[in-house]
Amino acid sequence: MRLPEDASSQPVFGLLQQVSDFYEHLSFGIMGFRVGPLAGMFNFDSYLMDSIGATVLSIRQVLLSGKVADAYMLLRKYDDSIVINAYENVLFLQAEDKGEIVEQRIDDWVNGKSPLPAYKEMNKAVLGYPGLQVINDLLSSEKRYARIRKRCNDFCHANYFAYMQLNSDIVYPNFTKLLEQFRGDMVCLAAMHFSQLFTLRPFYMSSSDYIDALEAGMTPEPDSQHLVAPFMQKYFDDIVKRYYPGIAQEMISSTYMKLA
Repeated sequence: MRLPEDASSQPVFGLLQQVSDFYEHLSFGIMGFRVGPLAGMFNFDSYLMDSIGATVLSIRQVLLSGKVADAYMLLRKYDDSIVINAYENVLFLQAEDKGEIVEQRIDDWVNGKSPLPAYKEMNKAVLGYPGLQVINDLLSSEKRYARIRKRCNDFCHANYFAYMQLNSDIVYPNFTKLLEQFRGDMVCLAAMHFSQLFTLRPFYMSSSDYIDALEAGMTPEPDSQHLVAPFMQKYFDDIVKRYYPGIAQEMISSTYMKLA
């Protein structure tokens, strides 16, 4: 699909840049946390966030070229990564509760010894984790998530000829409508990832104030370890609070972090 010259001004492209930038900042921000019983890893999630941010940037570049079908295939990869991230953190938390030194399934995957389970098995584990029950119930009330996954699969497997056509330069569909649909799908998945990840790992939202004070030889302000990084609060406001106020309110009321 050949996009008009002013296509880059469509809201979806600003959103994709914002989401990609968020993951870049998050990757750096959580690098110092030692999370998960893995042998020899600094912070597994830091690497994963960097990879996810790159995927979102690839989506933006592909969509700018007018290849809507390919962009949806990458959107499915983004969804896969969200589930993987939630799954590995669920396993880590369960292993930590048992006092295990290494979570063997994730460790084997990281070291190339075995693949992860199929998407359905990982998603089932995430949906069944008690610590995510309230958030998952709120997410499941948004019927759109199932429709997004189906749409991504339809594009990936070319289940309809019309979806294949959306990669062709000789077809001129209503690109504005398509881009707005893609923007809505991206917002849904970004909100899902934010709500699941920071319910499982609320301290990932931390600002650097507490550590900065310690490194400067100063006494940190009381409760400053619970301050939320400014980029985190802004993303929460723009993505979760704006579009999913019910999920936002649940996160604010249930976390020990100073999320507003």
